[in-house]
Amino acid sequence: MSQTAIRTENLSRRFGRVTAVSDLGLEVPAGRVCGFLGPNGAGKTTTIRILLGLIRPDRGNSAIFGHDVRKARRAALTGVGSLVETPAHYLNLTGRENLEITRHLLGLPKTATDRALEQVGLTEAANRKVKGYSLGMRQRLGLARALIDTPKLLILDEPTNGLDPAGIHEMRNLIREAPDRFGATVLVSSHLLGEVEQTADHVALMDRGRLLFQDTLDNLHAAHPGGLEIRTDRAAEAAERLKTRHADARAEEGRVILPGAHDATEIAALNRELVEAEFDISGLRTLKPSLEDLFMKLTRRLGDQS
Repeated sequence: MSQTAIRTENLSRRFGRVTAVSDLGLEVPAGRVCGFLGPNGAGKTTTIRILLGLIRPDRGNSAIFGHDVRKARRAALTGVGSLVETPAHYLNLTGRENLEITRHLLGLPKTATDRALEQVGLTEAANRKVKGYSLGMRQRLGLARALIDTPKLLILDEPTNGLDPAGIHEMRNLIREAPDRFGATVLVSSHLLGEVEQTADHVALMDRGRLLFQDTLDNLHAAHPGGLEIRTDRAAEAAERLKTRHADARAEEGRVILPGAHDATEIAALNRELVEAEFDISGLRTLKPSLEDLFMKLTRRLGDQS
């Protein structure tokens, strides 16, 4: 099996005058949860529809576990489960009956339905009609349908749309655990950057049809360090003193901010300098920008290049 679950090369798609996806080169490593992130209209859903063979690109290629989606669609999509937007269910049937329809269509053993229900925590509600399910339960039933054939790749498009906090928490846990529990690679699309930051270890950031960044979250943070915060009684004076070492030191509401990366030796030296100068230091901590902060930074850079 290829170590890359999804690969696209120069993938592009226009709708009239609007470029939805532009020369996308996406790589999703196998065995990871990859957050496919960007605002509404960034091109995420168009990319997913191309990967699932629902629409064709204007140019470029896409492959799933080494199989070309256009040339070998059946091979590429075998072992792929998907949840795209709000799943449709037969409301007057039970959760089990809905899954049984899928099981029969796929020719799976009877055990597949029970396993999928257990995986998403719907065993106790399996014999209730879906019209009585909460929105979160309906989303989990949609995920059960995606899991019923034990997929090696799960593609989830905005799976937390419309969920309450409890439903979001449930879906988050299912996504986070998917590689270990189900042996599945996950591509999860969302515009909720902070939410996906709690589930993904790999991210691909899109805006206006273009890829801004793809790599691990750790490497994203390493490439864009937040800085150091020093809490002190005389922040303005401390910032002026430290400008001899750090020209961009600034004071903000009882604290000094030093942008950029700082190792333990440097932090200790800064603390010692201020203490010896009789500043009262009440706190030292490194600042880690949120995924949303980093996305906004990368988006501004893209705007400057346009």
